Amino acid sequence: MTTDEKNQKFQMSIETQELIRVLGKMSPEDEVTYQDLSVVAMGDCSPGGEKNSFLHSARRIIARDKGIEFESVPNVGIKCMTDADKVRRSGRVIPLMARKAKRCMSSLISVDYEKLSNDEKVRHNATLSIMNVVKTIGSADKVEKVKMLVQKTQSRLELSETIKSFTSI
Repeated sequence: MTTDEKNQKFQMSIETQELIRVLGKMSPEDEVTYQDLSVVAMGDCSPGGEKNSFLHSARRIIARDKGIEFESVPNVGIKCMTDADKVRRSGRVIPLMARKAKRCMSSLISVDYEKLSNDEKVRHNATLSIMNVVKTIGSADKVEKVKMLVQKTQSRLELSETIKSFTSI
């Protein structure tokens, strides 16, 4: 590959462009089948299909640029999410992050700490500390505590207020 080829501006594939065009026109609760998307992308867009990666790219770009997000409708296609759908989905992320943090901590605890270099020990301890915070703040009782504070104030808490809620008794 020559230097000129490396310096060429990235060009989005025609499949991704066409999928963006179709997905960008959708309204909340609209559904589109994998079959219809496959016609647009000129190949199979269903999970495991040869054009599925183009659909993933289009969905990411639409979410980033327009705030339009989609959820899968198993064995059918995708559905444009409502704001309520987005809030519902985001609520599932907290326990997921807490579980991932717990698994990460288990992995870190199992290492032979004494065999690590000083840099690795610093990275180990920093990561373990951060994962412990993520696990702790993602626990059901902490999430409930924040929900109660938000309900009381009827607004999003500032970062300092959120942190303070975890340290208060």
